[in-house]
Amino acid sequence: MGPVMKGGLSEIMAADAIELLSEGRLRCARPRPDDRGADWRVYQPGWPFAFELQVKSAHSVNSRGWRQFSLDLADIPEDPGGWWLLAVDATAAPPGIAPVCHLIPGAAFPEWSGRSRIYHFATRPSGPRGSKWDRYRVGLFDLGERAVECLAEVAAACGRSLPAPPLRGITAPLKGQVFEDAVAFLLSVGSDGKLGTFGPRQDTVGADLGVASLDGTTTVLAQAKGAFVKEDEAMVRASVDARTFRARADRYVVVGAYVLPELRVGRAIWAIRADIFASLAARAGGKLHFFGSPKAGSRDKWVPYRWAPEELWKVFAAAVEAKARGRQRLPAKRGDVQRVLGGIRSTSGVGGSR
Repeated sequence: MGPVMKGGLSEIMAADAIELLSEGRLRCARPRPDDRGADWRVYQPGWPFAFELQVKSAHSVNSRGWRQFSLDLADIPEDPGGWWLLAVDATAAPPGIAPVCHLIPGAAFPEWSGRSRIYHFATRPSGPRGSKWDRYRVGLFDLGERAVECLAEVAAACGRSLPAPPLRGITAPLKGQVFEDAVAFLLSVGSDGKLGTFGPRQDTVGADLGVASLDGTTTVLAQAKGAFVKEDEAMVRASVDARTFRARADRYVVVGAYVLPELRVGRAIWAIRADIFASLAARAGGKLHFFGSPKAGSRDKWVPYRWAPEELWKVFAAAVEAKARGRQRLPAKRGDVQRVLGGIRSTSGVGGSR
């Protein structure tokens, strides 16, 4: 993956972690355009204050365990009191962030003196040799609480106190967003950047994600449904609104569990072609219902469409390749996927063995 895709994934996973770990108290909004040194504005709904957050990810480590980062000092505002940098160590599986990160206030960095704008610094999660950045270490699962404290500091500087939120809890739309982001993460990382993802502005067409070849010529649509659980359970349950569902042979439904206490996808994930999903799902109350087991020995009707999370990219790599070849019915089962990926020449740029 290129640096832009790596950085973008880390930004999204960091925002999801803050929103989930604050138990829905905080929200992260994208500046448009992203040209002022902040990736997110972090705020509490219904309250006028916010702080700006830039996310930096290290995707390599040197021989002594140090994570290397570079910062453009011009990104830090003249008054740095409402600006923080989150330095994270990226991982290859959700939540996409290592257990220890650094949340550093803008005031901790030197002022830009007109010389080199690029400031290099290094952190590490542990070790006998300390550094000045150690004081800003924060555990991933403490990130929500620490973000609330940052927002309270901004309010205190204005002589105000942060009130209790009028509503608190992880809403259904937030759960949907997080699972969609986790699916996008699995596809991008699993394909090593050969697949890109995007979402519709209005979620009214029965599709949550578009999965595209890197050259942008071929796109496959998917609907993502995640079941939030406290631990991997015997059965995964999900429902799809029949009013917006499109039972087509050229799109997919992705279903999986999201283990909230660990911020990760469950042990199995299902990628089911939409026309097959419509024929197998139970119908009740205007919805199509999925009940599937992640157990290795299960024999339910959804087993042929079950994959390990790290294998999900193969389904969509094969689907993009098949669509690029002009096929109207995309791969459905494991054997179909393997036959497409084993083709002698890729049309879309994502085919072939990996």
